[in-house]
Amino acid sequence: MTCRKEAGGCGHEFCWICYGDWKSHNNNYNCNKFDERAEKSKEKIKNELDKYIFNFTRYINHRKSRDICISNRELIKNRINQLFDLHSIPFIENQFLEDGLNIVEKGRRVLMYTYVFGFYLNSQSKHKLLFEHNQQLLERNCDYLHEMIEDETLKKIMEEQEFDAFNKKYTDYKAIITNYSSVTNKYIDNLINDIETKMIGDVVYNTNVNK
Repeated sequence: MTCRKEAGGCGHEFCWICYGDWKSHNNNYNCNKFDERAEKSKEKIKNELDKYIFNFTRYINHRKSRDICISNRELIKNRINQLFDLHSIPFIENQFLEDGLNIVEKGRRVLMYTYVFGFYLNSQSKHKLLFEHNQQLLERNCDYLHEMIEDETLKKIMEEQEFDAFNKKYTDYKAIITNYSSVTNKYIDNLINDIETKMIGDVVYNTNVNK
Protein backbone atom coordinates (compact mmCIF):
# COMPACT_ATOMS: atom_id res chain seq x y z
CA MET A 1 0.00 0.00 0.00
CA THR A 2 1.10 3.58 -0.67
CA CYS A 3 0.16 6.75 1.15
CA ARG A 4 -0.27 8.69 -2.09
CA LYS A 5 1.31 12.14 -2.25
CA GLU A 6 -1.17 13.34 -4.85
CA ALA A 7 -3.93 12.71 -2.30
CA GLY A 8 -2.11 14.69 0.37
CA GLY A 9 -0.15 11.77 1.83
CA CYS A 10 3.53 11.30 2.59
CA GLY A 11 4.45 8.66 -0.01
CA HIS A 12 5.23 5.98 2.58
CA GLU A 13 4.92 2.38 1.29
CA PHE A 14 3.84 -0.40 3.65
CA CYS A 15 2.57 -3.96 3.70
CA TRP A 16 -1.21 -4.19 3.97
CA ILE A 17 -0.97 -7.38 6.04
CA CYS A 18 1.51 -6.48 8.77
CA TYR A 19 1.77 -2.69 8.19
CA GLY A 20 5.55 -3.03 8.10
CA ASP A 21 7.79 -0.85 5.95
CA TRP A 22 7.62 -2.25 2.41
CA LYS A 23 11.37 -1.82 1.98
CA SER A 24 11.88 -4.45 4.71
CA HIS A 25 9.87 -7.02 2.73
CA ASN A 26 12.66 -8.92 1.07
CA ASN A 27 13.66 -12.57 0.87
CA ASN A 28 14.76 -12.57 4.52
CA TYR A 29 11.46 -11.27 5.93
CA ASN A 30 8.26 -13.27 6.43
CA CYS A 31 5.11 -11.50 7.54
CA ASN A 32 3.13 -14.75 7.53
CA LYS A 33 4.67 -15.74 10.88
CA PHE A 34 3.10 -14.57 14.12
CA ASP A 35 5.19 -11.88 15.74
CA GLU A 36 3.83 -10.62 19.07
CA ARG A 37 5.71 -7.35 18.82
CA ALA A 38 4.47 -6.81 15.28
CA GLU A 39 0.88 -7.56 16.33
CA LYS A 40 1.06 -5.04 19.16
CA SER A 41 2.50 -2.51 16.76
CA LYS A 42 -0.29 -3.24 14.27
CA GLU A 43 -2.93 -2.81 16.97
CA LYS A 44 -1.39 0.51 17.97
CA ILE A 45 -1.45 1.67 14.36
CA LYS A 46 -5.09 0.62 14.01
CA ASN A 47 -6.02 2.54 17.16
CA GLU A 48 -4.25 5.63 15.84
CA LEU A 49 -6.10 5.30 12.53
CA ASP A 50 -9.47 4.94 14.29
CA LYS A 51 -8.65 7.96 16.42
CA TYR A 52 -7.69 9.94 13.32
CA ILE A 53 -10.92 9.01 11.50
CA PHE A 54 -13.00 9.90 14.58
CA ASN A 55 -11.49 13.38 14.89
CA PHE A 56 -11.26 14.05 11.16
CA THR A 57 -14.95 13.19 10.61
CA ARG A 58 -16.04 15.61 13.32
CA TYR A 59 -13.69 18.27 11.99
CA ILE A 60 -15.34 17.97 8.56
CA ASN A 61 -18.85 18.00 10.03
CA HIS A 62 -18.23 21.25 11.92
CA ARG A 63 -16.57 22.80 8.88
CA LYS A 64 -19.67 22.01 6.82
CA SER A 65 -21.88 23.47 9.56
CA ARG A 66 -19.75 26.61 9.61
CA ASP A 67 -20.16 26.93 5.85
CA ILE A 68 -23.93 26.64 6.31
CA CYS A 69 -23.77 29.49 8.84
CA ILE A 70 -21.99 31.67 6.31
CA SER A 71 -24.50 30.83 3.58
CA ASN A 72 -27.42 31.61 5.97
CA ARG A 73 -26.38 35.23 6.46
CA GLU A 74 -28.48 36.36 3.52
CA LEU A 75 -31.48 34.45 4.89
CA ILE A 76 -31.13 36.17 8.25
CA LYS A 77 -30.90 39.60 6.60
CA ASN A 78 -34.10 38.84 4.68
CA ARG A 79 -35.90 37.87 7.89
CA ILE A 80 -34.73 41.04 9.60
CA ASN A 81 -36.17 43.03 6.68
CA GLN A 82 -39.42 41.07 6.87
CA LEU A 83 -39.76 41.78 10.59
CA PHE A 84 -39.54 45.47 9.79
CA ASP A 85 -41.92 45.29 6.82
CA LEU A 86 -44.56 43.10 8.50
CA HIS A 87 -44.36 44.24 12.13
CA SER A 88 -42.36 47.49 12.09
CA ILE A 89 -39.62 46.03 14.32
CA PRO A 90 -36.58 48.35 14.03
CA PHE A 91 -33.48 46.78 12.49
CA ILE A 92 -31.45 47.39 15.63
CA GLU A 93 -33.94 45.28 17.63
CA ASN A 94 -33.26 42.32 15.37
CA GLN A 95 -29.47 42.50 15.54
CA PHE A 96 -29.63 39.53 17.93
CA LEU A 97 -30.23 37.26 14.92
CA GLU A 98 -27.00 38.23 13.17
CA ASP A 99 -25.13 38.19 16.48
CA GLY A 100 -26.41 34.69 17.22
CA LEU A 101 -25.44 33.40 13.79
CA ASN A 102 -21.96 34.93 14.14
CA ILE A 103 -21.49 33.18 17.48
CA VAL A 104 -22.56 29.85 15.99
CA GLU A 105 -20.07 30.37 13.14
CA LYS A 106 -17.35 31.22 15.65
CA GLY A 107 -18.25 28.20 17.76
CA ARG A 108 -18.15 25.86 14.77
CA ARG A 109 -14.73 27.21 13.80
CA VAL A 110 -13.42 26.62 17.33
CA LEU A 111 -14.96 23.14 17.45
CA MET A 112 -13.33 22.24 14.13
CA TYR A 113 -9.89 22.80 15.57
CA THR A 114 -10.66 21.24 18.95
CA TYR A 115 -10.82 17.93 17.08
CA VAL A 116 -7.39 18.60 15.61
CA PHE A 117 -6.21 19.45 19.11
CA GLY A 118 -7.97 16.37 20.53
CA PHE A 119 -6.12 14.08 18.14
CA TYR A 120 -2.75 15.24 19.48
CA LEU A 121 -3.81 15.56 23.12
CA ASN A 122 -2.05 13.03 25.30
CA SER A 123 -4.63 10.38 26.25
CA GLN A 124 -3.10 10.34 29.76
CA SER A 125 -3.56 14.07 30.25
CA LYS A 126 -5.22 14.93 33.55
CA HIS A 127 -7.11 17.64 31.66
CA LYS A 128 -8.62 15.31 29.04
CA LEU A 129 -11.98 15.00 30.82
CA LEU A 130 -12.18 18.78 31.27
CA PHE A 131 -11.39 19.29 27.59
CA GLU A 132 -14.06 16.81 26.45
CA HIS A 133 -16.61 18.28 28.89
CA ASN A 134 -16.07 21.83 27.61
CA GLN A 135 -16.11 20.59 24.04
CA GLN A 136 -19.43 18.82 24.64
CA LEU A 137 -21.03 21.90 26.21
CA LEU A 138 -20.03 24.08 23.28
CA GLU A 139 -21.14 21.47 20.75
CA ARG A 140 -24.54 21.09 22.39
CA ASN A 141 -25.16 24.84 22.53
CA CYS A 142 -24.02 25.45 18.97
CA ASP A 143 -26.35 22.73 17.72
CA TYR A 144 -29.36 24.17 19.55
CA LEU A 145 -28.64 27.80 18.73
CA HIS A 146 -28.00 26.97 15.07
CA GLU A 147 -31.27 25.04 14.87
CA MET A 148 -33.29 27.83 16.51
CA ILE A 149 -31.90 30.46 14.14
CA GLU A 150 -32.25 28.59 10.86
CA ASP A 151 -35.46 26.58 11.36
CA GLU A 152 -39.05 27.71 10.70
CA THR A 153 -39.73 29.02 14.22
CA LEU A 154 -39.18 32.70 13.37
CA LYS A 155 -41.06 32.37 10.10
CA LYS A 156 -44.12 31.08 11.97
CA ILE A 157 -43.83 33.90 14.49
CA MET A 158 -43.79 36.47 11.69
CA GLU A 159 -46.99 34.98 10.26
CA GLU A 160 -48.84 35.73 13.52
CA GLN A 161 -51.42 38.46 12.83
CA GLU A 162 -52.66 39.21 16.33
CA PHE A 163 -50.42 41.85 17.93
CA ASP A 164 -50.27 40.56 21.51
CA ALA A 165 -49.70 36.97 20.39
CA PHE A 166 -46.94 38.05 18.00
CA ASN A 167 -45.31 40.28 20.59
CA LYS A 168 -45.18 37.51 23.21
CA LYS A 169 -43.82 34.88 20.78
CA TYR A 170 -41.27 37.32 19.36
CA THR A 171 -40.12 38.45 22.84
CA ASP A 172 -39.75 34.84 24.05
CA TYR A 173 -37.86 33.85 20.91
CA LYS A 174 -35.52 36.83 21.18
CA ALA A 175 -34.81 36.02 24.84
CA ILE A 176 -33.92 32.41 23.97
CA ILE A 177 -31.55 33.40 21.16
CA THR A 178 -29.95 36.18 23.22
CA ASN A 179 -29.42 33.98 26.29
CA TYR A 180 -28.05 31.04 24.34
CA SER A 181 -25.76 33.36 22.37
CA SER A 182 -24.33 34.76 25.60
CA VAL A 183 -23.83 31.33 27.19
CA THR A 184 -22.36 29.85 24.00
CA ASN A 185 -19.89 32.70 23.74
CA LYS A 186 -18.79 32.01 27.33
CA TYR A 187 -18.29 28.33 26.49
CA ILE A 188 -16.10 29.36 23.56
CA ASP A 189 -13.96 31.57 25.81
CA ASN A 190 -13.72 28.90 28.52
CA LEU A 191 -12.65 26.20 26.08
CA ILE A 192 -10.01 28.37 24.43
CA ASN A 193 -8.71 29.63 27.77
CA ASP A 194 -8.41 26.13 29.26
CA ILE A 195 -6.57 24.88 26.17
CA GLU A 196 -4.13 27.79 26.22
CA THR A 197 -3.48 27.81 29.97
CA LYS A 198 -3.75 24.14 30.99
CA MET A 199 -3.35 21.77 28.07
CA ILE A 200 -0.79 23.05 25.57
CA GLY A 201 2.01 21.26 27.41
CA ASP A 202 0.17 17.96 27.12
CA VAL A 203 0.00 18.28 23.35
CA VAL A 204 3.70 19.11 23.04
CA TYR A 205 4.56 16.12 25.24
CA ASN A 206 2.37 13.78 23.20
CA THR A 207 3.85 15.05 19.92
CA ASN A 208 7.39 14.45 21.14
CA VAL A 209 6.54 10.94 22.30
CA ASN A 210 5.17 10.05 18.86
CA LYS A 211 8.31 11.13 17.06
